Amino acid sequence: MSSDFIGCGGRVRALARAVGCGAVLAAAAGGWGGCAPVVVSLTADAEPAGTSYPKTFERYTRVTRIGSVDDLDTPIVIGATLRSPAFQRAYAEHYLQAYKVNIPSERQMILERERAAADHGLSFWVRTTFHNYLWNDLRPTAGKWRMVVVDENGMETPAEAIDGLAIRDLTVPVLLSEPLDAYSKMWLVRFPTMRSDGQPLVPAGARKIILRVAGPVGQTDLTWLLQ
Repeated sequence: MSSDFIGCGGRVRALARAVGCGAVLAAAAGGWGGCAPVVVSLTADAEPAGTSYPKTFERYTRVTRIGSVDDLDTPIVIGATLRSPAFQRAYAEHYLQAYKVNIPSERQMILERERAAADHGLSFWVRTTFHNYLWNDLRPTAGKWRMVVVDENGMETPAEAIDGLAIRDLTVPVLLSEPLDAYSKMWLVRFPTMRSDGQPLVPAGARKIILRVAGPVGQTDLTWLLQ
């Protein structure tokens, strides 16, 4: 299942928690009604003035499910948030508000730290939910899943680092409005700035990027359309 149509991201997540993943799949298969493709920017420093943090989070997040309609007992739900400069700015402002940071030098340090995350190549926060926890391991050394970024010409670039968030690290999931449960894990997935052929991972004028997750029990693409 692809995730081209988001703006529905928040609805997918809310439904997954409220009524179960099977119902989410049925709803997605039937169409979301008012949903339309959302275009995002990899260069904008911030979202338009007045855009709420939840709205920004939804714009840069894609959610999908691996599995068939008949396979409702072992759902796999994958959500990924693109850490663009605009998203990182919104995340930093959310952090500052949550912690009531008012010291100017401290505020600036946090803003610069979060911006730097977007300046060092493409990266994503990825939340995975599996009913079978043995499959919930994105690390390449585990050999269960392969994660690549695919450009519009089909060129694949593997992740250069996939780091799992420690189970006791509660801050990031909560700030992302994605608290973890017994079935979920959070990962920081990073990609190099350049492809193996020496070209930029996201060249100027690119119209979309795809995060592909594939393994023996299924595969899916999460797509961001670009300005």
